[in-house]
Amino acid sequence: MLEKYVIDNIVNFLTNENYMSYMAQKLLEFQDRNIKENVILNNLIKRQKQTEMQINNIISAIENGGTSNTAMKRLRDLEKQTSEIEKQIKIEKAKSPNKLKKEDILRYYKLALEKEPKVLINYLVKEIKLFDDKIIITYNTLNNSFDDGQGYCFYNCNIPYPILCKM
Repeated sequence: MLEKYVIDNIVNFLTNENYMSYMAQKLLEFQDRNIKENVILNNLIKRQKQTEMQINNIISAIENGGTSNTAMKRLRDLEKQTSEIEKQIKIEKAKSPNKLKKEDILRYYKLALEKEPKVLINYLVKEIKLFDDKIIITYNTLNNSFDDGQGYCFYNCNIPYPILCKM
């Protein structure tokens, strides 16, 4: 009985366009925040800009008549650094999950609704917490790499459920 109750509430939630749109929007916000918070990638981009600025300064000095073996050696070293940083940036970007679109998220949850009840729960639900006065359903996300497997609870509503008591 409780399983049917949970399934009915999940289906009601996920078939409501407003809730689905809200959930997809929140997932996109989490995704964007995690991409921006990629410290390694941000540091690499910062190093790349600094190196490019140093290269431009050396080139300006050379254009203004300054030439020396030391400047040319430093220029070659900076060009190698730039090349290595670009490789590291590509590697770091490849580690990041593909950026999802709202349509991808909505399609994922709509496809899940077509599953059998037990498969639906396994596919969509990360965790169900049962309390005396409420049920908290935490949903899986399409891509666990940007939520570290935490899941999300986007909707909180106290829906009374039947309590079975044995006498």
